[in-house]
Amino acid sequence: MREYRYTTPHGIQVTRSASKTNFRKGLHHLLRDLDRHRGIYLSSGYEYPGRYSRWDIASTCPPLEIVAYDRRMEFRPLNARGVQIVRMFHGLLAEHAHWDDFGFEAEILAGRLKPLPALFPEEERSKQPSAFSILRALTEEFRGEENSRLGLVGAFGYDLLFQFEPIEKKLPRAGHKDLHLFLCDDIWYMDRKKEQVERYQYEFEREGASTRGLARDGEAIAPPVPRENGPITSDHTPEEYMANVETVREGMRRGDYYEVVLRQTFRTPYSGKASDLFRRVQLASPSPYEFLLQFGDEQLVGASPEMFVRVEGRRVETCPISGTVNAHRRWPVVVSWKEACPYSSRKKRILPSGLSSARLGIMSNGPRRARSRP
Repeated sequence: MREYRYTTPHGIQVTRSASKTNFRKGLHHLLRDLDRHRGIYLSSGYEYPGRYSRWDIASTCPPLEIVAYDRRMEFRPLNARGVQIVRMFHGLLAEHAHWDDFGFEAEILAGRLKPLPALFPEEERSKQPSAFSILRALTEEFRGEENSRLGLVGAFGYDLLFQFEPIEKKLPRAGHKDLHLFLCDDIWYMDRKKEQVERYQYEFEREGASTRGLARDGEAIAPPVPRENGPITSDHTPEEYMANVETVREGMRRGDYYEVVLRQTFRTPYSGKASDLFRRVQLASPSPYEFLLQFGDEQLVGASPEMFVRVEGRRVETCPISGTVNAHRRWPVVVSWKEACPYSSRKKRILPSGLSSARLGIMSNGPRRARSRP
């Protein structure tokens, strides 16, 4: 078993142990375990030379979850290991300038972010108080030269927009999570091309707090309530949806907005296992990005062909597909930290219509603006 150690700027000692396991066994036992415990399973069911490879990443029974609601963030321990980690996080985050209030509420470490100012320069937008200010502090703290497996994994909600835009809310949002992330300290990585499975386990120590010797366990999740099969329903009739489209078109003519994503929710009863549904999605729609996120109170299952953004060192790569080209003929946009996005010369041969050209401009300028912000 190989070990790698490093100490973070605030004195947290991190030890990573790496071991190899039998490739033939795969990670199916971890996928099944997600029916009973919190965790994540990420997979790529699609291979293309130089772009996508076939791999699987899994982690169950994480020690800690991070949940944000509007200006409130909570660091919730999920086992005895998590209790020790939030003690370390308190010393790390307590002096952060973006907290309005921060401290323990029983075993939960919770804080309220300062309100956004009414006005600020565009180039200062990402430097305003937000959940990402705190996440950036954590990622910088645990950044190790050889430490490429430790990370936060989970889901972001649409309301994260309000972390950066001081917009007056018109609708109630009680209970809506802006983000839900796990800190995973027991990570399995399967490389199907090399036919190998590696397991990375982490220990953390700081000023009397330590995870060594503590069990990697978690609270069991209750099975879903049995339901009868039913039809797929939508919250919009086709006529209602088309009426919304016309409302958007009219608003664009007036200049009220230039980009709108209309939401439509489909529902159907399902009381089977989350892992079974995930396997069905994998078989029906093999994609570069397949995921099962088991949060306990909800499960997210999906598959996406889109690599919105990928960062490797000083290389930023984005491959949006929203209305640009056919799915089997996508050209990536590659951006270095010091160069402009070189999409202009190729968009004419990719896109025949002015509408699609404008859309690509919006999507290409978005990542270019994002990369310019710290």
